[in-house]
Amino acid sequence: MRFVSALTIGAMTLGLALPRPANAQAVAALDACMPGAGAASTVIRGDAALAAQDLRLRVTYRYLMDFAPFWAADIISRDQAEWVGTRTACGTDANCLGEAYRGRLIGLFGWMECLRTELPMEG
Repeated sequence: MRFVSALTIGAMTLGLALPRPANAQAVAALDACMPGAGAASTVIRGDAALAAQDLRLRVTYRYLMDFAPFWAADIISRDQAEWVGTRTACGTDANCLGEAYRGRLIGLFGWMECLRTELPMEG
C-alpha cells in the first residue's frame, strides 16, 4: 500500500467543487450523513464554501482511515469524535465553522504526512 503525500491530497481536494443539493432527497441525505450537527448542518448545507470544506474533510478522513494502521486509526477516530463536538458547538456561526473545518483538515493532513514518512512504503 502506498500513501499519497498530504500535499497532493490537499491539492486534489482543494479543487473539488460541491454543487448545492438539487432536491429535498439530496438535502435529506446530507442531513443523514451529519448526525447531531443540528444548526451547523443547516448552515453548512446553505453555504457552498462550507459544504466544499465538509466534502474535503470527509474524503480526507475516509482516505486516512482506510490506510492508517489500527493504532493510528483509533486515535484519529477519537479526535474526529471530539472535533464533531467542536463543529456542533459553532451552531450557526459560519466563521467558527470555517475555522473548525480548516483546523481539522490541517490536523488530518498532518497525520497523513506523519504516516507517509514514518511507515514503510510498498511498490
